[in-house]
Amino acid sequence: MKTLLLPVVLTLVLSACNPQEPVASASDPVPAAGASAETAAGIAPLNIVNWGQRSTPAGVPFNVQADGHSGVSFELNHKAPPADVVMSFDGKPLTGVVVSGVIVTATIPPEYLAKPGSYPVVMELQPAGTRVEAGNFEVVKP
Repeated sequence: MKTLLLPVVLTLVLSACNPQEPVASASDPVPAAGASAETAAGIAPLNIVNWGQRSTPAGVPFNVQADGHSGVSFELNHKAPPADVVMSFDGKPLTGVVVSGVIVTATIPPEYLAKPGSYPVVMELQPAGTRVEAGNFEVVKP
């Protein structure tokens, strides 16, 4: 558990050290069908307001966790139900998803970072079907 906190702490420290930089914003969530559960309950739609790390050279891990996977963290605009969060990378599931308040951490297996490309990162709330696109993760040529 301690190793998953490193990306969260780094993200928060880096955000605090660079207040003049604009906070990256993900696109608005797109409910699968009809109104989202958040909107129906009178809560603002869930959004990812910041996340990182967003790129790495092919085959180079970052924020390396005990299992060898790379750690990535996401800051939300409000709490998400912990059991409902599913993260994906290029349509493939991310493992080690942990929700703590407005912070979500996940791990990316090394094989996802092996080939250069631009890969969409998405958070889904199940079973509501709310989909929140974080943006693309860039795996660049070494």
